Amino acid sequence: MGTMKVRQQHLNAQELVCISHFPELLLKSGYLPDCYKIESQLSFNNNCVIYKAWHKRLEKMVVIKEQKCETAMGAKRQRTEVDALKNIRNQYLPQVYDFFQRDNCSYTVLEFIEGQSFLEILKGNHRYSNKMKDETGSDFNGNSCKVFREPNGASYTIKDVHRWYKQLAFALDTIHNQGICHRDIKPSNIILTPTGDICLIDFNAALVQGSKYGFVSYSQGYAPPEQQKLFELVKMNAALEDIRCTAAQIDWIRADIFSLGATMEHILKKSHTRKFYTKMSIFNIFKSIQIIRTKKKILKIIKKSLNANPTHRYANGTELLHALSKMKA
Repeated sequence: MGTMKVRQQHLNAQELVCISHFPELLLKSGYLPDCYKIESQLSFNNNCVIYKAWHKRLEKMVVIKEQKCETAMGAKRQRTEVDALKNIRNQYLPQVYDFFQRDNCSYTVLEFIEGQSFLEILKGNHRYSNKMKDETGSDFNGNSCKVFREPNGASYTIKDVHRWYKQLAFALDTIHNQGICHRDIKPSNIILTPTGDICLIDFNAALVQGSKYGFVSYSQGYAPPEQQKLFELVKMNAALEDIRCTAAQIDWIRADIFSLGATMEHILKKSHTRKFYTKMSIFNIFKSIQIIRTKKKILKIIKKSLNANPTHRYANGTELLHALSKMKA
C-alpha cells in the first residue's frame, strides 16, 4: 500500500550505487568521521539517503541515514529516531550508535539489520524460504508442521506467524513502557532476519514522550480510523487547534496495536488490498482469511486488535503479549 509521505525507495542488489556516485556532501573532508567506512548505498529518496558502512572501532556493519534538514525545527524533528531508540535494549529493535549534523544534513547511525522486509517477502521475493520448504515441512525452529505455500512464493507456518506476532508484541511492550509509540507499523518496517526472527525498524514517525516535535504519518491499510481522521484534517489544512485537539484524543499505544494487527492480517492473507478499515471490513475479517489454513485463536486476537473503537482493543503490548502467550500455535 502507498504511504502518504515520502518514504525510502528500496533497490535491488544490482541497483546498488558504487561509492563514486554517492552524494558529494557525505564524502567531503570532515563530514564523515574517520571511524566509518562506506560500503554501499542501500536506498534513497528526495530527502534521505541510506548507506551501509563499516564501523572501525566497533568492528561491525552499521547503517548511516543521511537526511536533509532545511529548518531548525526539521533538524530537531530528525532526532526523533535517536530519541526513541537511544535508551532501548531489545533484541527485536535496532540500536542507535550516533547522531551528528553537518550544515543542512543530519546523520543517524544505526545497527545494520541483515534480512529482508516483509513487504518484499509478501511480493514473493523470500530469500529464506528454503528454511521452511524442506522435505519435513519444518518451521524456522526446525519443528515439524504444515507449511503454507502460496503462488506468490511467500511461505511460512502458523507457528512462525505466532512467534513473530509475540516478538513484535514484546517490542511494542518495550517501547510503550518507555513512553514511545511507533505510529507507522507495516510490512516494510519489519525485517525478517536469516535466523527467522524479526526486527521492527524506522522510528522516523515515532512519538516520544516529552518531545514537542513530530509529524503526522499515515500509511494506507495499516493506520487506524482515528489516525486516518487526523491525517485528513492535516490534508485539508484544517485549523491548527482542531488538529491539535484531534491528535490529543488519540491513544497512540492502541493505534500501534491496530497497525500491528493489520500487518499480521496481511501476513496471514499474503495479500492486502484494503486502503482503510471500516466496521464492515473489520467484521468480515474471518471471511477474508481462510480459517482452515490458520488458527481461530490468532484470528480472534487480530480481530480485537482491529476493533474500530480503540477502547475495545488491547490496551498495550503487555495485554497483547499475554493473549498471544496463552494460545498454542
